[in-house]
Amino acid sequence: MKREETVLVVGDSSMLTEICASLATLKIAFKQVDTIAEAIVLGDGHECRSVVVDSAKRGSSLKAALAGLAEDVEGAGEPCMFSVLLVCELAHAAQELPLLGDSFDECIVCPVSAAELQVRLQAMAAWRDRAKLLSELRLEVERRNQLAAFIVHDMRNPLSAIVGNVQLLQEFSESDDSMQSQCLGDLGELGDQVMSMVNSLLEVEQMEAGRLSPIFIEVELAPYLGALPARYATALQARKIEMELQLEAGVTARFDKDLILRIVENLLDNSIRYTPRRGRVVIASKVREGDLEITVGNSGPAIPEAEHERIFDRYFRLDNTRDGARVSRGLGLYFCKLAAEAHKGTVKVESRPGFPACFVLHLPQSVVGA
Repeated sequence: MKREETVLVVGDSSMLTEICASLATLKIAFKQVDTIAEAIVLGDGHECRSVVVDSAKRGSSLKAALAGLAEDVEGAGEPCMFSVLLVCELAHAAQELPLLGDSFDECIVCPVSAAELQVRLQAMAAWRDRAKLLSELRLEVERRNQLAAFIVHDMRNPLSAIVGNVQLLQEFSESDDSMQSQCLGDLGELGDQVMSMVNSLLEVEQMEAGRLSPIFIEVELAPYLGALPARYATALQARKIEMELQLEAGVTARFDKDLILRIVENLLDNSIRYTPRRGRVVIASKVREGDLEITVGNSGPAIPEAEHERIFDRYFRLDNTRDGARVSRGLGLYFCKLAAEAHKGTVKVESRPGFPACFVLHLPQSVVGA
């Protein structure tokens, strides 16, 4: 039992009066309150975490009251750190305890010795410390796993392109010097892209509660997205896919250029991967009352409407063998969702004429010039 904590005693029955006397003997700070609701209010200060309750005080309604004590904390996304010590009379224990189920942590039967009370309170404090530590460890493991998954996923696409360029170098090394020069240039650009990704993804360490912290700058949209066809030239040529840009001229918007580029690249990667040979991919932009909309559409199979929201869940994979529509498992689309939300925006998928699978990124009030 930590000395700086205050024990909350709910009620003033004779058994609880005995408990208060023992607490005073042990020089443990305590405070008597009338209701569990008062205990919740006092406990929100994180200095009162041990609650002593008379099992006979509320009868069968006590279980519901204790459940409210747990929900007040767990509703905030944290483990319940209140510990409940139930006090009961030996004659009534067999009747009262089954009604309460697992809504309490320790039970003590009157008459109570000061030594036994101290041991029970210390045990509850130790349990709380372990539960808090376990919760923190789980959050740390989840954070590290998320960081590693982001890095692995985002490195895969440029590394695959590097491998493709190397294969082309091997094929054309003796017969076409211009092709060799182009591939070497692509290798250098893709290498820089990988390094940029790794450096930026390491900053995920600074994420709080799953939120990214965008660095907003003004970006001229047309040249910013206009470089994408050249970057994906090898993949487009290999599958004979036509890429078209429909970007409004003269548009300047304010956003995190690295995060938004990674969103568009993830959407573009999915579009190219699942567009049939000789198909079409389009990147378009539209300005509406200060809002910016970037769309990445493709002529591949449509994604079932029932899955339009679920495809942005972590590790989701859609596999429709009837029409061949698939969305890759991993964190790509999940990352797009997080990064869009960090801009107070949204990303969704819908069907549009000529483009059964069309991803739409909406960035509210981001346009500063058009």
